[in-house]
Amino acid sequence: MHLAGELLPLGRLASVRDTLVCDMRAVPPQMRPYLLLHIGVMEALLGDEIITEARDDERAEDLLRGGDPEPMSDDERNEVGAFWYSVACGEILVKAAPGAQC
Repeated sequence: MHLAGELLPLGRLASVRDTLVCDMRAVPPQMRPYLLLHIGVMEALLGDEIITEARDDERAEDLLRGGDPEPMSDDERNEVGAFWYSVACGEILVKAAPGAQC
């Protein structure tokens, strides 16, 4: 993840993407909350998925408008983090919205 973070501003994340995704999948789920993730790399792996999901989530919509979301419990944060980690490493595939041009 650290190397991917250094490659990101150089536009070279694609050169390690497959290896990074495989390495992320290899991390046991119970260990994932302890990883230090690079937000830019996660956003690059998620692509437009996070923005699409955010439009359907009132809490995320508040964040996009600059507001403060309702506080989340530790369990909620862990659940949301586990979901997006799984999307980023391809364990969960997010279906394109109807009418999306892909």
